[in-house]
Amino acid sequence: MVIGKATVDLFKGVKFGAGFQSTPGGIRPSAALIYTYANPDWLVIAMPRVDLSKNANIEGFGIVEYKPEINDKWRFYSRLQGTYVHAMSDDLHTRSYIRARAGVTVKEFTFGVGANMEYYGPLKHNENNIGGFLQVALF
Repeated sequence: MVIGKATVDLFKGVKFGAGFQSTPGGIRPSAALIYTYANPDWLVIAMPRVDLSKNANIEGFGIVEYKPEINDKWRFYSRLQGTYVHAMSDDLHTRSYIRARAGVTVKEFTFGVGANMEYYGPLKHNENNIGGFLQVALF
């Protein structure tokens, strides 16, 4: 999936975005509201989105990260990310997921345990993965 949006600030922490979303089904024009809150301990992003085309999808997307300082060198890291996509023309679920992470950060490295729970189609076929993760901050 490829997403491209031009955004305009509505007020502090809230933007309106318009652009496109490219999926295996094609390129669709879309619009979204984007809420962002960030400080050293918290990151919150919420983005409801709608396709501006025939056979449109609506989508809710969100991320919450909590990363408090443990000491001068280490931080706890936790993340919960989810999305829900609904096909409006057929009135059915197309895809949703929840991704959870818990670990620690030292310098530019974050590592720990993670879980992905994916649901596909109107019957919500479920696929789960649990394992370790490593994240490296490049910038």
